[in-house]
Amino acid sequence: MSVSNAKIFIPRYYTGMMSRRTITLVLTAFMLLEVIPSAEASFIDSAGKPESEAIEELRNRGIIEGYQDDTFRPDTPINRAEFLKILIESRFAKHMPSDLRCFTDLEMKTPQWYAHAVCSARELGIVSGYPDGFFRPERTVNLVEALKMALRSFGVFPETTTGALWYEPLLTEARNRNILVPLLKNPSNLLTRGEMATLTYALVLEEEEREEVGDLPAICGNGIEESTEQCDDGNLQDSDGCSSICIVVLEPVFRAIVQIDAQATGTVTTIAQGQRHVTLLKFNAVSGRQDALLTSLTFSPAVGSLLFGKNYTLLMDRDGTGTFSDVVQANGKADGESLVFDQLKNGGIMIPKGLSVSFALTADLVSTLGPVSLGVNFATDLPDYVQAQGAIDGIVLTGIETNNACISSDCFIRVNTQATTDINVVTRGSLFVTEDAFPAPSHILVGGTLSPALLRLRMHATSEAIDLREIRIDGVPSNVDSLLLYRLEKGENPTLLTRTPFAQASSGQCSLQSASRVCAILGLSTLIIEENQDVVVAVAARMKSDQIGGVSGQSLSLSIAGATDDLGLAIRARGISSNQDLAQNNGDSSAGGEVIIGSSTPKTNTQITGRTFDSALASIGGISNAGAVGGTAIPNGNSTIGSFRIDAPAHTNSKNGLNDVILQSLTFHVSARNVQLDPAGYRLSTSDDASLEHSCSAAGTTGDITVTCAGLGTGAIRSRIGQGQFAVFALKANVTNTQITQGSSSLHTELPTLGTRAETNSVIWSDEETVFTWVDIEVFGVSSTLYQTK
Repeated sequence: MSVSNAKIFIPRYYTGMMSRRTITLVLTAFMLLEVIPSAEASFIDSAGKPESEAIEELRNRGIIEGYQDDTFRPDTPINRAEFLKILIESRFAKHMPSDLRCFTDLEMKTPQWYAHAVCSARELGIVSGYPDGFFRPERTVNLVEALKMALRSFGVFPETTTGALWYEPLLTEARNRNILVPLLKNPSNLLTRGEMATLTYALVLEEEEREEVGDLPAICGNGIEESTEQCDDGNLQDSDGCSSICIVVLEPVFRAIVQIDAQATGTVTTIAQGQRHVTLLKFNAVSGRQDALLTSLTFSPAVGSLLFGKNYTLLMDRDGTGTFSDVVQANGKADGESLVFDQLKNGGIMIPKGLSVSFALTADLVSTLGPVSLGVNFATDLPDYVQAQGAIDGIVLTGIETNNACISSDCFIRVNTQATTDINVVTRGSLFVTEDAFPAPSHILVGGTLSPALLRLRMHATSEAIDLREIRIDGVPSNVDSLLLYRLEKGENPTLLTRTPFAQASSGQCSLQSASRVCAILGLSTLIIEENQDVVVAVAARMKSDQIGGVSGQSLSLSIAGATDDLGLAIRARGISSNQDLAQNNGDSSAGGEVIIGSSTPKTNTQITGRTFDSALASIGGISNAGAVGGTAIPNGNSTIGSFRIDAPAHTNSKNGLNDVILQSLTFHVSARNVQLDPAGYRLSTSDDASLEHSCSAAGTTGDITVTCAGLGTGAIRSRIGQGQFAVFALKANVTNTQITQGSSSLHTELPTLGTRAETNSVIWSDEETVFTWVDIEVFGVSSTLYQTK
């Protein structure tokens, strides 16, 4: 390849003013790819890439090679370990670090493959690691990190500053050496293999050109840098730093270059009409060579019409926090074909040299449109859709290169577009109501108390924020005074006694009275479900005491009906942006501004039904071990083998006297390992009077034994527990052999099967009104003392 042809790989803004030392510096720093000769065909994934020709030339020269699958992966970033390994081996291959465990994350018995390079770099002052002592070799390398390490490897230590622009001295040093121009990017840009190949090849060609012409006599103005000439552009290019006498003018004013990169989204978003401040496009702008002034931007509709929006506004993220709060220009001039911002704040927006500035284009969606679509992008069919000028020299920047295509002789503005975010504008949003992923478990509800959550509903809004206006709940029995509604966040499960409800549901709020339905009519903005967010609504009951109609033995199972008619519907809601009431579900497969119940996707409604609860006028609040924890030898003869405490919480159900808990039956599981017991010797007593005993039945003498103490309500021992009180029950047995055979023995008693309504529990009791076959506690079994003999 001839030198003249080779120049096509050097960007048009490249000046050629680099010493051999500078070329070696940059070439070493960025040649991060394995140096193995190759002359094979093109990589299968580099064809068509802007870097493809540079990649193949470097491959043919043996500078780089790809992967075993014949790919080069030009878009893949390179991490810190890979970067330093090649950099150190290229510059300091013979350096032997005194310690191969120089960072916390390198302290391995066998040093990692990159330890030599990393620890050499630390000793040479190229890297220092993070404040916590880690190096983090797996992290990718951004532009300023790469520049810092490369410059330091050649003994160049620019004094960095503090604050957000700490890296500016690095960029200045790079610009002075013409390193940064081919990589006009955000300083935090992650360098890819393709970008490094492009830069490396440009430097290789420059080095070859110097070697080829280095011994020729100097002829100033012939376009060839010879002998002692610092530069020679043929005196054809102005403002490039090369003077007419072939010397480099220090600190020349280069014509500014502006690059604009649209942020990639390429997604379709469905939003309800009337929504405000909808983001249509985001992009970054960066300037090279000098600060630039952005003076005008023109956009055009990629989808739909600009008439579908209003109040088009250009915003800027000035401080890099990701918040677009600085208005560049409000009310851009829009017609059906173009959107122009040419009255920018202060006459233009300053784009500092080397610093990326982020912008966002927003609009308010017009109401009463019906289903339409809107997407906006740069008006690339116009020759001047971006206008800018140098902030120092005031020269207007001409020529726009769009997606690597420049139709002018020189392009000082570069724009890289992306697929637009198309907005599907719908009439109104939708609300999906389902049972929460953490449904409320069954409980026994005591009269005169506030219940735990009886039903947990998950509400999800799409296309706009939704204002819940009414909720109707079925399955409410007569002993419920009212239902209270609480707003929870997803996954939250607090004690509702500490929270304030946002609404109270009662039968009096229902337009159609029903014996088992209650309703809550909500004021404006009482409960708003934000777009694409979840809100959990927990429903609890305020139970009536027996003095005002509370009864025992009623079952309760709340439900949200799936009906869609006016009388039967369960949810009414209104869109915030559209300002329209949501329709009831029509049962099709699309969410067309509807309330959809029982499904998280559009389809026919399904009734939501919660778990079943039982009402009572007293309850068992806890069961616990009342004996020693363990470490006790197995007793012989008639002895206590298990003790349990049973608590009855206080309550206010005092009609005809306070209701007590009356135990009906206790069923124990006795585990006798290498121990023998008399099946006729089981008795139950209480701590009130240990001399009174109740006989229990059992089958089996060893192993797993079930012991049942039935008929407690009519027996001799105490079986009644008053509200706010407790009783201790001891199971006694006749142990006939503590060690049937040689070896270890154990004896253990428990009350199994507790806390579930799905099956009969080991404790059966009554509240003097109803017999309950389960207890509402948070454990599924309670164990007493473990006796052991070695």
